[in-house]
Amino acid sequence: MPQAWAISKMNMFLHNINDAQVALEDTLQAPQFVEDGYIKKFDRVIANPPFSQSYSRSTMEFPQRFRYGFAPEKGKKADLMFAQHMIASLNEKGVMATVMPHGVLFRGGAEKAIREGIIRANIIEAIISLPPNLFYGTGIPACILVINKKKSKNLENKILFINADAEYGEGRAQNYLRPEDIEKITFVFGNKQEEPKYSRLIGLDEIEKNDYNLNIRRYVDNSPDPEIEDVYAHLVGGVPMREIALHEQDFCRYGLNSSVIFDVKDERYCLLKPAITNRAQIRKIVENHPAVAAENKKMDDALDRWWESARVAIEALPHHNQVAKFRRESINQFKKQLAVTSILDEFQQAGAFVNWWEAVRWDMKAIVATGWTPSLIPDDYIKSAFFTKELDELKALEAKASDLEAALSALFDEIEMDENGDEENGRTAKSFRSYLKEQITDLKDTETESAKKERETLEAALTTLEAKEKELKLAKKSAREKADDLEWKLEEKRRTFAEADAMALILQKFRDIAYNEMHRYLTSQKEKIVRLFEKLWDKYRDSLATITDEREGARKQLNDFIRRLKYL
Repeated sequence: MPQAWAISKMNMFLHNINDAQVALEDTLQAPQFVEDGYIKKFDRVIANPPFSQSYSRSTMEFPQRFRYGFAPEKGKKADLMFAQHMIASLNEKGVMATVMPHGVLFRGGAEKAIREGIIRANIIEAIISLPPNLFYGTGIPACILVINKKKSKNLENKILFINADAEYGEGRAQNYLRPEDIEKITFVFGNKQEEPKYSRLIGLDEIEKNDYNLNIRRYVDNSPDPEIEDVYAHLVGGVPMREIALHEQDFCRYGLNSSVIFDVKDERYCLLKPAITNRAQIRKIVENHPAVAAENKKMDDALDRWWESARVAIEALPHHNQVAKFRRESINQFKKQLAVTSILDEFQQAGAFVNWWEAVRWDMKAIVATGWTPSLIPDDYIKSAFFTKELDELKALEAKASDLEAALSALFDEIEMDENGDEENGRTAKSFRSYLKEQITDLKDTETESAKKERETLEAALTTLEAKEKELKLAKKSAREKADDLEWKLEEKRRTFAEADAMALILQKFRDIAYNEMHRYLTSQKEKIVRLFEKLWDKYRDSLATITDEREGARKQLNDFIRRLKYL
């Protein structure tokens, strides 16, 4: 069995597609899905073909597939050949989405002719630019080409461009699309929505003017706006109002405005408030502002209102597979409730929901299949609900052990172990105990008063160390025994869970995850405001005039020191 075929079958199996038909061949040379003497037609085609391949026309079957032309056979330019094969595999209402390298969007020559033919056929629905370094084995920038054989009338001679290459999560080996990134792409695509620096509907006339170049940044440029550099402010001082105005909308999202940090100087400039003398104060002002607390309270109340209805729907899930319906309806309710304030835009609201959904959806499917099983409840929830006394006792024992470890560490600091001590074993009770015993033995036969006094001090330190060490061992042993006892009780509780108790804790877990996800976004927005204020502080705090004055002051102070030392 060829390895590639086996891997493909296993991939289908892991995605719960058990009836997949997998064929192994060169798609361009010899298509395997054939029906009635020609390539088979499909409703949907989804593919990630190999990038930058060469091909040969000499033995190619069904060359009529490539109605828009042939790319160069050499030079690794077969990308649009794969795209044409997929287009030919669609029925009259078919839709396809394929990953392509960006080169197919702008390369010239024969590829340009193919691209022009596909554009003029009015079958391109969208082109979506993806973040860098998403795929294993290649760093080539990629996009998604969406073809629709039966586009809606409102998309006649138009293409939706989505530039999503700036929104992603960073991984160690490669980047990845977060749930909120996928949600934003699908929402904008599904609604054909235009968003500044993210998406635009482009007419064929504009594409023709650009000589059929589909380079996404040509139509949706998401690069940041140029930085303002106000020479007068850098030289004389002050913060330009025009620069503050660029961020005022972000401040207002949390019920704030620039006046919490700045005072008006004149019609063009502001000054930092005199009471703000260091950068760290900015964070405290923002975090402790009453408007921030008020807006957070609004969001918490909104989440509670959403949860009231979501909880009822979740309670009805056991043995009723309504998970997909719940997801569709609940995200709309979530966004509707959270719209009470402007802190989060609709995509951030959706992001909070989809991250919650990713965390709970498999639990919900388990609830549908098996009901309120205790296996879905984290240990901490059960302990907090049923074993608070044991938890408190365990925490007390752990705290006692921690205090004893600190006391031992302080005792170590008092003992001056010389360079001949057993330092290679580190600062352990064993190494200090060994050192003290050696020192006591060395002083045993010395009868001077100072030697006796030093030996008594060392013996007292050894006695204290051994007592603390023994006490620490007992505390740790007691903590382990208490922890083991708690784990045993936990397992016993899982075997005897009442359904009502299990349901209550599972629902509490779901609610807590939603709360944490929403507050993660709220914290991010608050951090953004803090960073904006801090950026203005860093940029305009020290003008040239201020630096000159400080330098002159330092020069005078230095001259005064020199004069007092009578060097002048």
